[in-house]
Amino acid sequence: MREEWEVERVRRGKSPRPLFELPQDDEMGDEESSARFEIYDALHETPSIWPQNRQCLLHIVEYLKKALPVKEVHLDPCLLSEPSSL
Repeated sequence: MREEWEVERVRRGKSPRPLFELPQDDEMGDEESSARFEIYDALHETPSIWPQNRQCLLHIVEYLKKALPVKEVHLDPCLLSEPSSL
């Protein structure tokens, strides 16, 4: 849908924009704009998956250390800190 809108924007004479840039409110109707922000606002209630992802990454590192000969391992400090301290 986003690509179709980009084609329509270019057809209307507007310059193409990067794919990550959100449409401006003046390019959308009120209903479409409010629906977009309802979805965006609902994301704030999404629970963090970082603790689970962190644990999975640490398990992968441990398995790789067992399977492959390693001299040393350097991990990002973000992986080493507990999720509650982030």
